[in-house]
Amino acid sequence: MELTNHRSAASEDKGISFPRLESWNTLTKMATIAVDVNKKRILCRISLESLTDKLGSSEEEPMH
Repeated sequence: MELTNHRSAASEDKGISFPRLESWNTLTKMATIAVDVNKKRILCRISLESLTDKLGSSEEEPMH
């Protein structure tokens, strides 16, 4: 798994932020993105299918 740093903080007033932690798993074709909600870390996993359908990502560069 390769870690990259592309996320930035968001809406502090709601207690939700996106720390600079994300990764792409080439075996499962899943993205993992860390989210802090009310000071608790949650890992969100998103499939390649969802990334391409909803965000227009490509198989070659799914995290862009």
